[in-house]
Amino acid sequence: MMRTLWCGDGNVARNPDDIGVFSETDECCKQHDHCPFTIKAGYNRELLKNNGIFTRSACSCDYKFYNCLKKVNSLISENIGMTYFNILRPQCFGYHYPIESCEKYERARSTEKKCLQYKLDSTKNKTLEWYDLPDF
Repeated sequence: MMRTLWCGDGNVARNPDDIGVFSETDECCKQHDHCPFTIKAGYNRELLKNNGIFTRSACSCDYKFYNCLKKVNSLISENIGMTYFNILRPQCFGYHYPIESCEKYERARSTEKKCLQYKLDSTKNKTLEWYDLPDF
């Protein structure tokens, strides 16, 4: 993303402390890039396979990114949030009880609905599952 070093595909920072012109937004992206729990495209974590075209993150990292961008509340953070959550529409993963069904869908802004609330089966063992993220 223009004038940021950490936002977008990869980063262009010269070192780990390097931050772009939009420092608050760049800090959000930097934290997200350093998420310790990710699954690269085409790879597995336990039995969960990422069939997508880019790295997916743990839900805790994606929600932290979402909240950070909302807190910055700038034109650039809005642009990045809309691009990531509304256009790219990644799923995140979490370790929870297995999903039985979706109890609440988000209003459809595109052709695919996103699930906002899941019904989980607490009688079974916890497992890694994909979850939809809310629109920005």
